[in-house]
Amino acid sequence: MKKIKTFLFVFLMLTSMSFSFQLTINAPKGSLVYINNQYMLTMKSNTENVSLQSGTYNIIISKFGYKDYKTTVSIDSDKKINANLIPLASIEFRSNIESFYISFDKNKVLIKNGDVLKIPINVKTLTISAENYKSQNINLELKPFETKKIMVELVPNGMVTFDSTPISNLYINEKFVGETPYSTILSLNKNYNIKLIKDGYLPFKKNIILKSDEPVSYNFELKKGIQLYIDSSPQNALVTINGEKVGYTPNTFTVPSGNLKIILSKIGYISKELTINLDKSLNKKTLFFELYENKRIVKIQNSKGLEFYLDGKYIGDSVEYLELDGMPHILEIVSKTDKNLFFRYIINKDSPKELILNPLLSTSVEVLSQEKILAYISDKYAFTPSTILINTMQNTKKLDIYYLNSKKSITLRKNRSQTVFLTTEDNIGAVSLFTSSNYVLIYIDGKYINRGYVLGKVLNSGIHNVVFKFPDGKSYNIDININNYEHRVIFFSKANLVPVKIVNSRAFDVYVDDIKYTASELDLRLEYGVHKISVYKGNRKIVERFIYITDEGKYINLDNWY
Repeated sequence: MKKIKTFLFVFLMLTSMSFSFQLTINAPKGSLVYINNQYMLTMKSNTENVSLQSGTYNIIISKFGYKDYKTTVSIDSDKKINANLIPLASIEFRSNIESFYISFDKNKVLIKNGDVLKIPINVKTLTISAENYKSQNINLELKPFETKKIMVELVPNGMVTFDSTPISNLYINEKFVGETPYSTILSLNKNYNIKLIKDGYLPFKKNIILKSDEPVSYNFELKKGIQLYIDSSPQNALVTINGEKVGYTPNTFTVPSGNLKIILSKIGYISKELTINLDKSLNKKTLFFELYENKRIVKIQNSKGLEFYLDGKYIGDSVEYLELDGMPHILEIVSKTDKNLFFRYIINKDSPKELILNPLLSTSVEVLSQEKILAYISDKYAFTPSTILINTMQNTKKLDIYYLNSKKSITLRKNRSQTVFLTTEDNIGAVSLFTSSNYVLIYIDGKYINRGYVLGKVLNSGIHNVVFKFPDGKSYNIDININNYEHRVIFFSKANLVPVKIVNSRAFDVYVDDIKYTASELDLRLEYGVHKISVYKGNRKIVERFIYITDEGKYINLDNWY
């Protein structure tokens, strides 16, 4: 620090010889002068001169027992500062409460009972305040360097009494405070959320703001509701009813009659949503939800030299391990050298949790229809929209596809996916739509279709208008042209960065999308979609995976990869 100060002093002295200006400082003897947070000099007399280059400087002049003098000076000619330092006085505060705030000259300081605060003697008024108490002003007449004691008696604000029929548990700002009737003191002009809870009755909620210190009483009447029992597999799923988080399964909730929108969610599982209408004559209702695991592993054999697309978006070459969520996706694979190779696989919610695909040994058949139906190829079957894998050794193979009471015959080319529309209609095609958020509402030709994605939607061939409505209220329109018997896969992206935490306790080199990181914990923000994560020890690659990141973010522990 001494070397830095010496350097700054010498530097300023040298520059002053050529193109510097004089800053004259008038301040009490013994004051310390700081320029741009660096100590410059001690006032040996009441006036000192400093040579400075042209520029802007922050000046602080400090002396024990005085309030610091602070100013900013723009130097473009000789300048003068008159620093009138204001003496301080010491005040010890005593009060009837544990802590409170002292405000003066735009300062607000938290004081505990018995604390001593140094205050400039030119301060004439202090404002004392504390939550739930009336503020008060104290007038001062201070002398330089004196010490005095001040007793502060703070008076509580007005009393509020809550009562109800029947007797209920009272919550104020989500905190349980007791049973009704209940009296307490609340602050003025502050919003309070009041909630009353009683088994068998609908929760009562009300926001109140006190405008006066006068005593006030509230009397509320609760209404009976329907007992809704909700269970799930797995249990301990979060239950949201009409947008409000109400608890976890299994549990009984008191709900009103009429339309209810119920959402069950659990980390690691796909959320489920149900809208029901409860008749007011009901007393009880039971619901059960089965949640699917929100993770799926896809392993690809013979992937070298192949390019991979997920949901219509390129994700990389030679992918061997792909970790997805449990939502529907479409995986497309093409060859860099063989233009005839095209492999498309529809992954739906009923697909296995671990898929092993070999695009060189299997040829995929997409089965699509206007309504969900069951399709058979030999001893294999699937519900539309879906993919059936066929082992093809010869270049072509004739197949019969059975559905409902009909049959459709096709000729399958080796390593060339084929889309089959299970309908007798002509002039049709299909579209699959994916977005950068699971919460986007998707409309086709003005009709709501689904949230987050559209999978294998069969439409008339031609131009269709698609609207994506994002949670932030913004909407985006695109027109798509579907050719006859074509299945288009489209990814619509709006920049969406999500939090990703990667734990790397072994301190290996970690590459995320070919960018190197070495920290033991990484807190990143990555774009929604698939990202390549590689782990190296020196020049040796230990493991590489492609991970699908949703808009809920991702926690990745690399210790589980080895």
